[in-house]
Amino acid sequence: MEARLPDGVVPRLAADGIPTGQIYLVHGRRTGFDLAELRSLQDWTIAPQLRSVAGVAEVASVGGFVAELVIQVDPGLLAACGLTIRELGDELSRPTDSVGGMCCTKATQNLSSR
Repeated sequence: MEARLPDGVVPRLAADGIPTGQIYLVHGRRTGFDLAELRSLQDWTIAPQLRSVAGVAEVASVGGFVAELVIQVDPGLLAACGLTIRELGDELSRPTDSVGGMCCTKATQNLSSR
């Protein structure tokens, strides 16, 4: 690789971020909330408010448990309601983006889905 670089150029690895990148670290604690509830509060209430402050480039959530929605379908009950699996899937996908099993970015927020 070095042989293909111009004379006098010495390749080096740089840090993946600058040391001033994380200016504030906010620690949230509330009595009576479990780690999943604290993470949801952080992700859906605190972080969007911090992002709305001028000059804030990114708010990264750390810790807690990310809430997840799991749906177990009862085929008999679904059929009794006159619905198909496809119709249920269509209805469930309407209010959300389909991003199964990955991380996607909306504005400055990373959303993970499993």
